[in-house]
Amino acid sequence: MRIRHARPDDEALAVALHVNPDVRKFLWTLPHMDFTTARQWFSDFVMASEPPGQWIQAIEDDDDKVIGFIWYTNFDGHNTYISVGLVRRRGIGNGRKATALGLEYAFAALGCGRVSTTVVAGNEGGMKLAEFYSTLEGTMRGAFMAKDGVHDVFLYGLLESEWHEKRDSLLPAVEEGA
Repeated sequence: MRIRHARPDDEALAVALHVNPDVRKFLWTLPHMDFTTARQWFSDFVMASEPPGQWIQAIEDDDDKVIGFIWYTNFDGHNTYISVGLVRRRGIGNGRKATALGLEYAFAALGCGRVSTTVVAGNEGGMKLAEFYSTLEGTMRGAFMAKDGVHDVFLYGLLESEWHEKRDSLLPAVEEGA
């Protein structure tokens, strides 16, 4: 598995992921995005494909097929928000591998001091993944409005020093394809 900057030819898959109702129900930003808005959103991310700011990377499997995306928002060079979304091959450890690669990129390549993410209540896979890598820092009660009601949002964070304590045990498994 590897990550790379997203390209215009990744648009169809990124938009399909973003408008998928099973994915949308857990996305805190723009939860009711339609296809046209999602295409513009992707275009904006690809056009701003270098930090600082917002950008997107594609996650490729060992067969060079895109299986998901990592979205980054770099606020100030120190604080970065990260979100991982898989299109295919879920439930077999790809979320953990992709997150490890995204965290390494954020800390090593971008020089971030802190990475955070949010997970909407009910997203058990997202919560499990966030808890594996980071620390629950707080709950934003009633912060997410969805078609089925209002939900809490959990904020997770990871400091660079914490990543360095974990990275040596996590990255070899990613690099070996385990």
